[in-house]
Amino acid sequence: MKRRIRKRASSEKRPGRGKAGAMGLVIPKFDDMFHTYYITEVIRSVCRSAGEFGLDVLLHLTHKRVNSKEITCELENLSSCSGVLFADMQENEKLLDALVKKQIPCIVMNYYDRALSAGCIAIDNKGGAIKAVDHMIALGHRRVATITGDLKTQVAIERLEGYKESMKKNGLTIEKDLIIEGDFSPGSARKGIEKIFSLDSYPTAIFISSDEMAFEAVKFLQKKRIKVPQDMSIMGFDDSWFATQCPVALTTVKQPLDQMGRLAVISLEKMISSKKKSAYEKRVLQTELVIRESCVSPLRREDFY
Repeated sequence: MKRRIRKRASSEKRPGRGKAGAMGLVIPKFDDMFHTYYITEVIRSVCRSAGEFGLDVLLHLTHKRVNSKEITCELENLSSCSGVLFADMQENEKLLDALVKKQIPCIVMNYYDRALSAGCIAIDNKGGAIKAVDHMIALGHRRVATITGDLKTQVAIERLEGYKESMKKNGLTIEKDLIIEGDFSPGSARKGIEKIFSLDSYPTAIFISSDEMAFEAVKFLQKKRIKVPQDMSIMGFDDSWFATQCPVALTTVKQPLDQMGRLAVISLEKMISSKKKSAYEKRVLQTELVIRESCVSPLRREDFY
């Protein structure tokens, strides 16, 4: 499936221009994808930045492939592009390899691999998770649970690694029962909360791998008459609109998706316009802790009553 999104800028304002044509943007297809913060932010940033170079954006949605014939078909669709951006690496390794073999410049976002034969512009997900859990521990929480994202993705794996590293370095026990596997969907957040409250004893704080999941967790807890942050502190990740629209404004980790999309376009345009093959650009962007209302010290609970 492919859609062309036209983004043009006046020739006077263009900072540069590569080959005439389109820049491909490959996105793994999943339910409600265009309602997710990550996908909408990446598309917005890429299209705006591509327009500055006078490039069209060819949006290419991929799904789980069954055979090599599907890869060949997708390759044909993207071969007319001057270069290709990947919004994520999940289930797209073979397509990337095929494009690289055809010497089409490629940049992968939201993924980092020093050995990859393509550029990488990623977020420091592990470092962001460490900041999040360190903050909860600094507030006085000693039993912190986590609801992960989809552990088939590098993003979710790194956020879980950050959770574990923070717990270890602060001398706290990592309890297997407090690590709940989710998949970035609101439904997995609800199931995660139910699992946590089925335990004999509860944690006092939960680090959740996305703001959308954290938003759903707060609403679900409120339905069960469990108050946030009085009874349970909640930490998100993204600093999306879910964080500010949540019934309790979320303390979260800001990831610079707009910057990631822009840098990916700039890097790809350099590869397209360069006459000489240069080293693949590899960058990891830093995160920022954003403190709002959903996390407080467990020692302050009496202040709310």
